[in-house]
Amino acid sequence: MAHGPKPRAPCRRAQAPSLTGRSSRHSSAGYFRSSLAVLSGRRMRLNSNVRLHIMRTPSRRMPKLAPPERPAVAMLALAAFVAFVAYFGYRAFSASPWVSAAVVLVVACAVSVAGRRRKRRLAALAAERAGESICEFARSFNAREVDTWVVRAVYEQLQNYLASDQPAFPVRSSDRLVKGLLEDPDDLDLSLVNEIAERTGRSLEGAESNPLFGKVHTVCDLVLFFNAQPKSATLYLPTDRSEK
Repeated sequence: MAHGPKPRAPCRRAQAPSLTGRSSRHSSAGYFRSSLAVLSGRRMRLNSNVRLHIMRTPSRRMPKLAPPERPAVAMLALAAFVAFVAYFGYRAFSASPWVSAAVVLVVACAVSVAGRRRKRRLAALAAERAGESICEFARSFNAREVDTWVVRAVYEQLQNYLASDQPAFPVRSSDRLVKGLLEDPDDLDLSLVNEIAERTGRSLEGAESNPLFGKVHTVCDLVLFFNAQPKSATLYLPTDRSEK
């Protein structure tokens, strides 16, 4: 009886030798798992970078400066000082009323004239800069190197300082502080510096080692000074603020 050709067994691929003693099926699965782990790690790193980017708080959302608290001791000290000045003013006026009145009149006129000149000068500058805003001010700094919270805090606190003379004054980075925007040079150290430090979360410790210490003449210098200061350990918003 003639036999036909025997049916061939299904063709199987030769299994590659495994160094670990496992079959190729197990080694392929292990390779797939390792590749998936690498891809997952890359995706996790990418997602973490995206999350960090999203968590950055824009400077336009930075909190406004809270009104300063006035303790009872400070109010009593102020009242005592006013009473002291009023008492000696009354004594001086009683001793020589005409001289005292003349001195008061001269001082009042000088203050009034200086205030009007300052308002006219700021109004003329504001008219020349019509249409300018914080956008033009921010463009004068490199956003990759300068904290935009510092840029906004300096701009807004200077505007707040000038509001009584010229509301919404368009500040420029080239504006001079002393003999420029500031009415009293001491206002920079007594109020503005503390306000900007509080809003930006920058510490004033070690300010003497700052390269711009004692060299702050313009608004640009003020921004760069605070940008070089370390961040305070107590921030009210623990977010990365490197982008606007």
